[in-house]
Amino acid sequence: MVQKKSLQGGSKGGASTSKGKSGAKGSSKYSKKEVLELLQIFSEHDKDGGGEVGIQELTASMGSGNLASQAESMFKKLDKDGDGNVTFREYLKLYYPLASNAEFEQMMSWAYPKVERPVTPEKTLSSEQLEEIKQIFVMYDVDGNGVLDRPELVEAMVGVGYDEDEIEDLFEEYDKDGTNAVDFDEFCDMLKSAYL
Repeated sequence: MVQKKSLQGGSKGGASTSKGKSGAKGSSKYSKKEVLELLQIFSEHDKDGGGEVGIQELTASMGSGNLASQAESMFKKLDKDGDGNVTFREYLKLYYPLASNAEFEQMMSWAYPKVERPVTPEKTLSSEQLEEIKQIFVMYDVDGNGVLDRPELVEAMVGVGYDEDEIEDLFEEYDKDGTNAVDFDEFCDMLKSAYL
């Protein structure tokens, strides 16, 4: 039974019985299938899905009887760094004691492949939108100093439907340079969400 074998330490030789060609790109002397089977067994013990197995999780997964009574000694054997939790990497180290760091990295990449996140291009304002925002900015910059102070910003934003609490929040968020006024770039950032 694979699960019982896995709890007691697995293969001592450190290599899988299904060997690939050493040195060939993408190949390993360790079996990806076997590593993924070990991950499945590990995940069955990891009841809370936290990526680590604690002594309580291991004991609970073993049930009662002879295996449960051996849980603590097995746990100490698995918990190489002594932090009270067993990671999948520690689990693999028990099975493959002769594997190099690079081989462990390969096994970990099989178990937890990196997921490429699609790059979303940043949305930018069109020249027409920028011109419209500039016209609004100039219209409410009553004193013509190139910034909107609080009263000017309140007047501009109330005119487009914001209440004073929302305007205060916007002011705090977008006055990035702390001048107690919003310049044109900060005003553009503020209105971007309305345009995009």
